[in-house]
Amino acid sequence: MIIPMVAEYGEHVSIKFICRYPHRRNGDVMIYKKLPINDDRTLQNVLNIPSRHPDHQHVEIYVVKEEGSTMNISGSHAAVSWADVHTYGELLTGRGDSSALGSFTQMFAIGSSSPNGSVDPVERLVSLGETGTQDNEDANVFQSDNSDEDINVLLTNEVNDDLDYDGHEDPNISEALHDNSHIPFFTNLVGTDDIVGGQDLYDRCPTWSDVTPEFAKGMVFKDKDAVIRACNWYHVKKNKHYHVVETNKNVWSTRCSHDCPWKLRACLKKQHGFFEIKQYPGPHTCLHGMESLDHRNINSTFIAHLIKTQVAVRRPWLENSIHCFVENVKNYSGFTVSYKKAWLGRTKAIAMVFGDWDASYEKLPRFMRTLELRNPGTAVILETLDLDIMGVRALDRIFWAFRPCIEGFKHCPPVIGIDGTFLYGRYTGVLLIATARTVTNNIFPLAFALVESENYRDWSWFIHNIRHLIVPGQEGVTLISDRHAAIMSVVKHEWETSRLGQPAGFHRYCLRHFRSNYHKNFGNVKVKDLIWQAGTVHQVRKFDEVMNEIKNLGTKSESAARAYRALCNEDPTKWTLAHDGGYRWGVTTTNDSECYNNVLRGARDLPITSCIQVTFYRLVATFNDKRRKIESALARGLRYTSKVQAKLEEYQARSAGHHVTIWHLVSAEVVTSAAGTKGNHKHAVYLNPPSCDCGKWMIYHYPCSHMLAVCAKSGRQPWHLIDPKYRMDVYAHVYDTSFEPMVHEHYWVAYDGPKIIPHPSRRRNPTSGRPIKRIHNEMDVSRKRQNNHCGICKEQGHDRRPMDSVGSPGPIDGTVLTLQGHHRSTWIWKHGGTDALACRRCGSGLYDRELDSRVLQYVLRAGFYGVHRLGPIRLDHALITAFVERWRPETHTFHLPIGEASITLQDVAILLGLPIDGAPITHPQAFVTIQECQDICMQAFGVIPPAEEIDSGRLRMSWLRRTFDVLPEHTDDVSVQRHARAYILRLIGGLLLTDYSQTLVRVAYLPFLLDLDAAGACSWGSAVLAMLYRSMCRATKIGQRQIAGALLLLQIWACERFPRMCPYRVDDHTAGQQPLLIGGVHFPGGPWGARYDSFFES
Repeated sequence: MIIPMVAEYGEHVSIKFICRYPHRRNGDVMIYKKLPINDDRTLQNVLNIPSRHPDHQHVEIYVVKEEGSTMNISGSHAAVSWADVHTYGELLTGRGDSSALGSFTQMFAIGSSSPNGSVDPVERLVSLGETGTQDNEDANVFQSDNSDEDINVLLTNEVNDDLDYDGHEDPNISEALHDNSHIPFFTNLVGTDDIVGGQDLYDRCPTWSDVTPEFAKGMVFKDKDAVIRACNWYHVKKNKHYHVVETNKNVWSTRCSHDCPWKLRACLKKQHGFFEIKQYPGPHTCLHGMESLDHRNINSTFIAHLIKTQVAVRRPWLENSIHCFVENVKNYSGFTVSYKKAWLGRTKAIAMVFGDWDASYEKLPRFMRTLELRNPGTAVILETLDLDIMGVRALDRIFWAFRPCIEGFKHCPPVIGIDGTFLYGRYTGVLLIATARTVTNNIFPLAFALVESENYRDWSWFIHNIRHLIVPGQEGVTLISDRHAAIMSVVKHEWETSRLGQPAGFHRYCLRHFRSNYHKNFGNVKVKDLIWQAGTVHQVRKFDEVMNEIKNLGTKSESAARAYRALCNEDPTKWTLAHDGGYRWGVTTTNDSECYNNVLRGARDLPITSCIQVTFYRLVATFNDKRRKIESALARGLRYTSKVQAKLEEYQARSAGHHVTIWHLVSAEVVTSAAGTKGNHKHAVYLNPPSCDCGKWMIYHYPCSHMLAVCAKSGRQPWHLIDPKYRMDVYAHVYDTSFEPMVHEHYWVAYDGPKIIPHPSRRRNPTSGRPIKRIHNEMDVSRKRQNNHCGICKEQGHDRRPMDSVGSPGPIDGTVLTLQGHHRSTWIWKHGGTDALACRRCGSGLYDRELDSRVLQYVLRAGFYGVHRLGPIRLDHALITAFVERWRPETHTFHLPIGEASITLQDVAILLGLPIDGAPITHPQAFVTIQECQDICMQAFGVIPPAEEIDSGRLRMSWLRRTFDVLPEHTDDVSVQRHARAYILRLIGGLLLTDYSQTLVRVAYLPFLLDLDAAGACSWGSAVLAMLYRSMCRATKIGQRQIAGALLLLQIWACERFPRMCPYRVDDHTAGQQPLLIGGVHFPGGPWGARYDSFFES
């Protein structure tokens, strides 16, 4: 009962469970015994430990794995061994399947040494969120330069989400994200002293647990990463913040980011080879509220460890969206992380589960050779490029097609659709897919290829492989594609001509792309509809009627006339069913290939070997599912597939109304019954060879209602008119060939060729942003309704919904508000809503303590006293988002149901207390180089910031906070002014002129602060309002996820202008406007906006 919850092992593995059972107390030290769990009684005693020992609130169970000569691990990369993920105590409490967080400290076994000095290799099943995927234990996921952390999701000028507020990079990024194999602690932790060697290390070392997350001096951790993850988790649970003071391979030291003596220092101890806490004064003593919805110590690596079990078990390419991960992190930690941070965390989690991108290329030849060996007949072609490096070659392209698919296609309609879709992993490229369609209208993947791009060279290679490896010697195979220039040229020379002993095939256009091309070139919606109608009708007569309609439309529209002339020059056999000759089998588009592209959407950002494995395992599942359904249909006695069975029943009922005149034994005239203005048409029918004027038999290869009527009249059976491919026994052969299972990676075929690496030129630029997963074009745009009529105002061009509801998507008259098509309200109107904007600011540390009166005097003289008096007001993301949705970039006003409104300079002066008169705030000097930034900082602060604290002309506010944290009691006026400049610069970068980084502020503002009296004569309010306008204009664009600027101004203005939106205060809301007496100095009251530094009912 316990074993299936822990792992799946082969028949040569024995599993034993051992509990660390508290025995007796020796002073302050608890003595433990090794208790084997052999039956239910022993297990019940283990579960009663918390009730018997109140200070032990969790149970520690170990697993002993005794392996034989061989070990057969079943499953693939997606099979997670829970024994390597969680302790048994976590499984008992139900936390194991979702939390992915175990204890961070490696445990050590209990008991005395054996006579030979060795001890049983008992392993603690822990390590923060460690996944049991056994294929990727030693993968090195990210490069040491951490280039992937610089991915900019939405804007091009913002910084990394995973930089801590103190400026230190996430220490896990430069290391391999895979945890090392479990270490047999008994054999390598005994010391030279015989007394210590026979003693359990836990008798002298306290342990850390995520259940009761508190540190203690002397705690031991597996490595530095374990310390960091424990510290992150501790601070998330406690809602505290820390920054790193010192870090290297042997030492990791940190301290509290607020006014608190908390600190932690862990060092690598040579005695046992693990990290041990050497300094820890005790828990945090600081008090502060929640600074933002996010937590600075929740970085992408933290998220990756949290969700990687979910990624492995729940197949992220199907079920797990980024918003799902955001919600999971929120449920577990209480904090809402940004979309970008969650996306980076998912990327790292995928790397943890499926392996490193570069290492995946290296093991690709072994996997493909094993695949060919295990599944004989599978076609694999791998081509590489020379890099002028001895023993190393770069992958150029790879083609693969599984034998069951090749064999199954022989029983499918001879029609192949081809399409390409781009990859969006670490390396660029294109995935080419060839698919067929079964007689049941199911997608049947045939072949795949990973190439550089959709060019002539790669398309020629792909189509050549299809012709020679998939359909060698097969006649009459039709290829359907879009009209990509490379494909058109390749098909003409490779497919439609006989070459190298291969018969010629047929080429047809995808009708969906065909009409889209015409709409793009001629821009006539009516012609677009008529092209689709002309391409899908079955009879030449009806095709001619549609073409005449397009011709008549050309007399009224020049675009329609040009489109008609172009259509007349097209070969009708390429794009119409009526002239096709039956080679399409009714398939008009390449939707099958595009649909399968979407099926593989999540696999396209996996490492290359994992991507190919996804295609393999998905097809295995598809074949198994189809075989079960076919067996069920055959057991029910079905002779034909359900599709043709339903069509024959429909046509049989329709044929009863036809009038049949037999002309000969195999020919007849059929007149359809009249139904209103339709029907009463005459058709000539021949039974041998089969044909009908309606064209349906020629197109679909089963009899139409006219042929069934003739068979009934002449007493013949219609079975010979149905193509054999529609028979169930023939259709069963499509999925007859089975896949053979793949073995564990350890048993893959050896490869002694050159090392395969990805081509360096194809590595994705990390600064180009997160790759989009869908390139929208004209075919994705839904058509607007025509000739709408409002039932309320009786006007044309809209219906009654904008008049009935308050939430109108936009203006009825678009002559002024011309950007509605790009406005986020349009997206909400069409797609039913969007997430709240992430509001970016950094108020951390600004209000932790009372500001020194000497500094505050200069803040007052510089004009920023009102902003200081606002206090730590929490942002309402939903409220800000709601007003952004009503903001119009064309008029710089909010368009509300009651009229227009906007924030004015007078609002800035009254609500924030900023000056709105005087010299403008401009950027006369661009500080680009690090030297220029250091020079102005030296002039303003008297100290030069380190180069790592400067990023593209911006200075880290965490450095300002640490450097100018406390003003000494006895100091000169120059130092006071420097502290004042640092505080004002933090106000500017954290509250007023913020950017998306939340950690940086431009040094270009420093020249205005060199003379603080002159700074008070500048129009700071104008600059703040202008930037807020620009930020709101940017935020209205579709797809924008975040907003910066003086968001406090927007929120306070909204509460003042719309009092019903303001929550009810439960304290004195006038305290912020009262005068102050600090250090014997009187200061005036705060601005009107300081009234919102209050406590509100939730």
